[in-house]
Amino acid sequence: MISVIVTILLLSFTSSLLSPSPSTMMDRFPCKSNLFYDFRNIDRFMDNMCAQCLWYMAGSEGPWINFDSVHKWKVIYNYSDQINVLLCNPNCTEFKYETLKQPNNSIQKELKSEFYMGLLLDCCEQARQCCVRMLENGNHDSHEHDHCPAKWDGFMCWNSAKPGTISYQTCPSMTYFALGIKPTSCRNELANKECWHNSTWARISKAHFDEVEKKWINYSEEYTNYLPCSTPGATIKLKFIRISIVIYVISLVLTSIGFILLWAFCNDRHKLREIHLNFFLSLILTASFSLSVLIFIKEQHYRLNSMIDKNPIWCRILMLLMKTARLTNYCWMLNEGIILWQLVVRPMPVNKIRMTKFYLLGWFSPIIIISFYTFIHSMEVFNKSCWTKSMGYWELIYIVPTITFIVVSIE
Repeated sequence: MISVIVTILLLSFTSSLLSPSPSTMMDRFPCKSNLFYDFRNIDRFMDNMCAQCLWYMAGSEGPWINFDSVHKWKVIYNYSDQINVLLCNPNCTEFKYETLKQPNNSIQKELKSEFYMGLLLDCCEQARQCCVRMLENGNHDSHEHDHCPAKWDGFMCWNSAKPGTISYQTCPSMTYFALGIKPTSCRNELANKECWHNSTWARISKAHFDEVEKKWINYSEEYTNYLPCSTPGATIKLKFIRISIVIYVISLVLTSIGFILLWAFCNDRHKLREIHLNFFLSLILTASFSLSVLIFIKEQHYRLNSMIDKNPIWCRILMLLMKTARLTNYCWMLNEGIILWQLVVRPMPVNKIRMTKFYLLGWFSPIIIISFYTFIHSMEVFNKSCWTKSMGYWELIYIVPTITFIVVSIE
């Protein structure tokens, strides 16, 4: 009997050692982040998250005076019980959020302006507020197993979410450090984070080349979609583009109908009819190529499926065709004005009007202008972004003739 009692007592004592007590469960610090550490307290959490904000910023050339030196920095998170974070530069020193708030600190001296320092401090403060919110809401409660947990993802704070849902938030200031500007509120986009049905945040697969073993290692990491943040104002611009598409479609339909009617039923004054048909054809070409640019280049760009940075040749050709069509449109508009002037001011029989000069002005002169424009744009300094960006003063090669044709037509 005594041996049985002793055995029960021993089993009870052993199980108490092996099973975590409620106090042990509660000892785990509830503030979660994309770094898999138990930070123990809010100061430790904040120093590590602030260091991560700095590390993200160090990956972009824009904010830094000497990027060649900065991009070699290394951050060692959760270094020891006494030191929260080490920043190696190349010598390793302790990193603390409090030092960032001091005027003329070493990090501030490396940044180009106060704008970037403000973004960094804001990121650090947002991390602290996120942790405070998680502490207040009790992030370690019973919802953790049937919800994606609240956490700081390195850029912003995400509340817990139901499985199978997508959370949206306005892009944080920190995502704009690469742009060098902070957009107005009306141009802010929305970042999103998906909670999978198994109550975990969405992950993406990645590959890392191991220099030691000389092979690629596949792994996955949690993912937040910050891609919309790279194009401020994309939502508004998409709306304008879609309105423009509708307008051009209507224009294409109406000008096509006008061209067909003019071709089929107007048989008198053949040379006047010929000029009108060429003018309608220039309108059709302008609408067609403008629609193509809007659908295949601009809409895709603002839907974040852009190929503009890849600068494919078909993209550049399409931009040139659109510009050429618009120029021919203005030239044939001028031709319409010239023929009207000839008929009113210097009357002559229509059959004596020579069409050569009209064709030279309407179709040949735009080709000459666009050829020179293409030669300049194909230079290495301008040969990028699908030729959608201005060349500065060189853009006058296209702009000046366009304005000239319009002004002369009006007069």
